[in-house]
Formats: sequence, C-alpha cells, structure tokens
Amino acid sequence: MCEAWLTEISAQHQVPINEQFVKQRAAHNEELHKAGGSPTNQVVWKALQQRPLKGAKGKFVFRQLKNKVPENKFSESMIDLHTEYPERATSLKRNLEDLLA
Repeated sequence: MCEAWLTEISAQHQVPINEQFVKQRAAHNEELHKAGGSPTNQVVWKALQQRPLKGAKGKFVFRQLKNKVPENKFSESMIDLHTEYPERATSLKRNLEDLLA
C-alpha cells in the first residue's frame, strides 16, 4: 500500500516536484559547477527515477502523505514515536565519525 501512495503522490504532484528539482539543480550548478561541466537535468532526472522517491524531496512527500493515508492514521507524532529509524541514523553517524577519524 505504501508504494501505491508514493506512486500516487508522484503522479499527482509531478509539476511541483519537477519545479523543485529544476530550482535545486540550478542552485547546485551555481555552487558546484560555475564553469560548466555538470550533467544535464535530463540525465540527472533519469538517474533519480531508480530511487524510491523518484526525484521528489522527502520533506515534500512526507507532507503529502498526511493527505494520502486514510483515516488520519499518519501524523508526525506517530513517526516520532517510531524508534527504529533514529537507531539507524545513530549507527550511520557512528560509521561516518569512524571513517572521518
């Protein structure tokens, strides 16, 4: 069911997702590729289609899920109570700190 919600959000909000992508790419290119040489938006967009959110920003999708999940069963407070993900983030943080030490 979750995959269906993500697919629906992607289809229903294609225009703002694309606008956000283009705006962010422009900012990245200004910062990282002032002299040119970055891949085209089309190439980057195509590569992002292999990822779970298909180029959409997680925060945007998160906000849309509030409207998509039936019976008001999705809320930020419910996500905050979920303990599995912060544990993963802590583990990732430790791994990065070890790599950088």
